[in-house]
Amino acid sequence: MIPRGDFDRYARALGINADLLQAAVAQAIDECAGLYGEELYRALSRTYAALVAKFGSFAAAAAVEFYAAMRSGAGPAQGYEPRQFDPGHGGLLASDVDEALRTSATAAALAARAVQRAMGYADATIQGNAMADPAHPRWALVPHAGACDWCRMIGSRGFVFKSSATAGAERHPSCRCIPVADFSDSPALDGYDPAALYDEYRAKHPEWGSRRTGSRGHRRGGKVVAAFVDGKRFGSIGDIQRYMEGASSPDDLKARMATANRAGLAMGFQPGSPYAKSLAQTAAGVSKRLSAK
Repeated sequence: MIPRGDFDRYARALGINADLLQAAVAQAIDECAGLYGEELYRALSRTYAALVAKFGSFAAAAAVEFYAAMRSGAGPAQGYEPRQFDPGHGGLLASDVDEALRTSATAAALAARAVQRAMGYADATIQGNAMADPAHPRWALVPHAGACDWCRMIGSRGFVFKSSATAGAERHPSCRCIPVADFSDSPALDGYDPAALYDEYRAKHPEWGSRRTGSRGHRRGGKVVAAFVDGKRFGSIGDIQRYMEGASSPDDLKARMATANRAGLAMGFQPGSPYAKSLAQTAAGVSKRLSAK
């Protein structure tokens, strides 16, 4: 079991880091006052990328410290030295800025994305170490206080994840849920009750499917299934995003987006939901990458 004190210190460190990042993004936008058009976009993109890397590194460091403490307490026989992992945001950062500048609340939108990206470093570090570590601990994404329904649904899955593929847990803007790893045979955290979260989200959102199937697909005949579109199987939003990221040209991306949209709808991803917004963000990032070639 994860000691509550260790978790609270780790969560507090990530929370403070997110607060400082949001303040830094707001300051960066203030410092760009008087810039417009392409000049504003380029200046803000440079600063934003640097801030995400800086505070993302802090988040990764906190995750390494937490992971190492959990491993030391468990004392597995196999040796392993935890390290930081990079989430590889790539072109997503540029599209974050582009998207934020198109809104009437640029500062709030970009700050929310910045938190999402920086917390992604903690995710990548916990997940990356859990996958590389010969002890293979299980990991979970613990909802923060006041977490949205989507995050609580992910949290309801408990310590079932052993790879990023099985997790399929995509953060949304401003998400501060905490990635953790536990080396015990019965992983747990005091105060974290996945079963209660599961009952809660199923009562509120029966259309989201069953945690026990390992799928977020839509229901057919009472059973949750994956989507099969154009001869391809999509079992999670991660599958759809990876398919879109494989585009080799703007025309290829357009065709893949059509397939992705059909797969998303088949799996119950409603327009305006965190799923749909995440897919739109992925498409924007791929489009910008292709246009830069």
